[in-house]
Amino acid sequence: MQLVCPVNENRTVCASYQNALLYCCFAFFALTSLSACFAQAERDQALAQFHEAGKLKDAGDFKGAQVKYEQLLKILPGIYGDASAPVVSASNELATLNVKFGKFAEADDLYQRSLTIQTEILGNEHPQVAKTLNALADSKVQQGKKLDAERLYRTSVAICRKNAAPDDPIFSVALNGLAGVCVDNGSYAEAEDLYMQSLDICIKKYGIESVETATIACNIGLMFFGEGKYLDSETWYSRSLNIRLKLLGENHPSVSETAMGIGALYYRLGRYDRAEFYLIKSLKIQESTFPMGSLGTMNVVNLLAQLLSSTDREEEARALYKKALTIGESLELGEHPFIAATLTNAALQKTKLGQIGEAETDFLRAHEIFKNIGNSRESVTLSLHNLAMAYHRASKFAEAEIAQRESLEAWRATFGDVHPYCIVGASNLGRIYQSMKRWPDALNAYDRSRHGAYRHMMEVVSGLPEQDQLNFLMVQDRVHLHRALSFALTRPDDDEFHRKTSEWIVNSKGMTEWSRAKSMGMARESQAPETAEALATLKDTQQQIARLTLLNAESKTGSPGAREIDSQIANLNSRKNQLVVDLQQLGSAAVAQRPWIEREQIQAALPMDSTLVDFVRLDFYSPDKEPIQSERYVAWVTSKDKTRLVDLGEAKEIDSSIATLRKSFDLAAEDIAEYGEKASEQRIRGELERLSQKLLAPILAEFKNSKRLVLCPDGDLWLVPWNALVLPDQKYLVEEHVLEFVVNSGELLESQADAKSAAKSTAPVIIADPDFSGAFKSDSAPARGLSADLKLGNISQLPGTAAEASIVKSAFKGRYKQEPSTYLRGEATATRLLSVQRPRALAIATHGFFLPQQSTTPLANTATITQSPTMASVEDPLLRCGLLFAGSNLPDQKGLAGVVTGRDILGLDLRGCEMVVLSACETGLGDVNSGNGIAGLRQAFHLAGAQAVVASLWNIPDEETTVQMKTFMNCLSAGQDLALALAESQREMLRTRRAKTNAAHPYNWAAFNVTTK
Repeated sequence: MQLVCPVNENRTVCASYQNALLYCCFAFFALTSLSACFAQAERDQALAQFHEAGKLKDAGDFKGAQVKYEQLLKILPGIYGDASAPVVSASNELATLNVKFGKFAEADDLYQRSLTIQTEILGNEHPQVAKTLNALADSKVQQGKKLDAERLYRTSVAICRKNAAPDDPIFSVALNGLAGVCVDNGSYAEAEDLYMQSLDICIKKYGIESVETATIACNIGLMFFGEGKYLDSETWYSRSLNIRLKLLGENHPSVSETAMGIGALYYRLGRYDRAEFYLIKSLKIQESTFPMGSLGTMNVVNLLAQLLSSTDREEEARALYKKALTIGESLELGEHPFIAATLTNAALQKTKLGQIGEAETDFLRAHEIFKNIGNSRESVTLSLHNLAMAYHRASKFAEAEIAQRESLEAWRATFGDVHPYCIVGASNLGRIYQSMKRWPDALNAYDRSRHGAYRHMMEVVSGLPEQDQLNFLMVQDRVHLHRALSFALTRPDDDEFHRKTSEWIVNSKGMTEWSRAKSMGMARESQAPETAEALATLKDTQQQIARLTLLNAESKTGSPGAREIDSQIANLNSRKNQLVVDLQQLGSAAVAQRPWIEREQIQAALPMDSTLVDFVRLDFYSPDKEPIQSERYVAWVTSKDKTRLVDLGEAKEIDSSIATLRKSFDLAAEDIAEYGEKASEQRIRGELERLSQKLLAPILAEFKNSKRLVLCPDGDLWLVPWNALVLPDQKYLVEEHVLEFVVNSGELLESQADAKSAAKSTAPVIIADPDFSGAFKSDSAPARGLSADLKLGNISQLPGTAAEASIVKSAFKGRYKQEPSTYLRGEATATRLLSVQRPRALAIATHGFFLPQQSTTPLANTATITQSPTMASVEDPLLRCGLLFAGSNLPDQKGLAGVVTGRDILGLDLRGCEMVVLSACETGLGDVNSGNGIAGLRQAFHLAGAQAVVASLWNIPDEETTVQMKTFMNCLSAGQDLALALAESQREMLRTRRAKTNAAHPYNWAAFNVTTK
């Protein structure tokens, strides 16, 4: 990610609008009080034109209002004289409109004319003088003359503090304007205090829902956006938008301003579809209001062009940058921050496309403009940062270092290391040092960037909705993490690099899942009644979403019924997201306080005779080149005394081998039936051996003496049957090693908290052998899964699950010294599962399913400004995976009363649950999310609080499942941990089948694995 110059000058437009309303009141008062002095006809004409001009401006017809005020200034001097209050009011109104149209010289002349009249009549420290000073300061902001603006605002604030009433709206406007300048200078603490003072005045004067409060709310949203506090920013922007829509309608220019702010926020968060929707809405309003262009139009065009370039729509982006510059020329802006911002953004695109010389020229020109106009420190610093990147691309490393260090030091002085600017700046400084072969400096710079990114994730991003967290990690942070890790790959023999970079992985992988689970766990621990109510509402909302989604899955795309359900789902999702965010706030302090995890802590937490292997699907970058050079799988292998980095090779080749192997397992039952188990095993062993050469052979020397492997996969490696990979001596991996899986290796440090929670748990629960309907019989041996589609109404019974329930019951009783609660047949319902509370263990034996992605139904063609485009919620992976229970074959509601999705499972309270055993097929599948595990049933049970989940990667026959589960449960009853018990059950299956058939096809025994938190 590259930093672009933020174009946030629109803040002052609304302040000018607020001034306009005050001037109207002043003018009306003046006209009324002097009416006795002039002819009735002239007085009536002036009053009528004032009212008409005000109405036009209130409605957003700025051009029409401008004409009216110009006419007034021709007749008012003849009625009242040149130095009169009505002339001042009309002059100021016309000036605010000139600012909107970019006519700054005319606007400033009018303001100065007003000040001359006012100071002669009222003196230098009258509140009306402060009002005009505010308006003139607004104009200076729009021109990029921030120092002049700050001086004028501070003078106005001083006048108001001395002579205005505490609730005078003029005071509120002055505070609002000064706060905006503080935001531009990075003085956020002062800005927030000023905004809150301004807001308090407005609420007392106009009420909580007024045009004035909406203006300040929008500005506060912009302030929090600049600080990187995205959740707060969205809250205030939404507040502003709702008020403006209610009071002004959907096509008012003020609505365009807020929509633009929301679009910029969603762009920063990587939510490109929503960002584009709001930016296009904003642009349409701007172009309707200002057909010839305006500063606001330039602003939104710039933002939209950045978004299009980010989504590789380069021709469209280039056309928009050209359009923005053309508007600037027509407005005769000259050296203006909007011109500099457009040049900067266009240069970033040229850099991306390899047009380095042209980009450097534009960067230098933009930087000179920012310096010459005395613009805000933030803009100048951003310009330095971008200039550093241009120097770096041109191999001018010394110049690049100077520029990047200067910008980074300025940001640190303003924001500290946790702000996104500092994270990016440190990362880019690391790149520069890497190009200069200053290895220790590069390592330190990257390390500082990663520490800042971690703290930002913990303190800020963890409070965002789930999708925004993922977007931040995948869109904003991923490139910097992978650049840093790529650096390590270029230093294969440096132990210090291996140690440091392994810490970066521990403190980045799976952070979204960890923070969500931690926050929701804290919410469940809360004793507050309102929290319990919110949790219950969330659970109900998620179940409604699941029901509607599955009901809609078979509806005709685009039909009225489908669109109505889509609308209901969108509303429920909005409600769900807000509830999740509210509940996450309860755990935000615990999440924010999580310290950086050192490699030595992981080594100390590793069980004896164990090796940890952290895999990363790495986007490999060269320091001097922007595009990804290749995609590779890399392993960091950690033992008690060392960490080694191993390059496994091209990711596409490995992914292709995994896909081929997965297809073979999907067809294994047919293959065994046709060729026999021995021949079929030999065929699939060839594929397993080829994959083992890619995944095991390069790291074998690092772990061959360890009995236990703790694997933290990434990407498609989550779909590999690791226990069936083949060692050089032709044994399967599980025959020599015990395997367990983690989403984040930092979870090795969580055992003490889990033990404390387990003390409060209830008896184990078993749900098995559900009576789907009793009406459907199958001639073939059933397998526990629906491999490609969910077809309710024809689900076969699973005879083996009844016997399995008895085995599990005995094992749980022996392990936990408690009688398990067991629910079979008609009692094995979805409702029963969803009502469990903190069981010590949970075993479920039934059909599982994981559906492929469906086509989506965009709502963009009918969405309004209040309803951003929504995709059909069936794309949520937690709604495409699930378990089937009693009643699934019943015709009522397509049997959905018997379906539990992953989204439903999130509502469970499984704190203290040592294990969830899913004796159902495909429960280990899900959507692979590089860097964040796999989104499916395993993830859902972990997020609900389960410490470990036993799940399967493919459909296996009911009979083989029952046999393996018997051995597994016997091992658990004997006190073995889950990973060892599962390994022993698979080894027993191997021995038994080899003795019986001289073969042991992995299809029959290798499907299950255990994932721990």
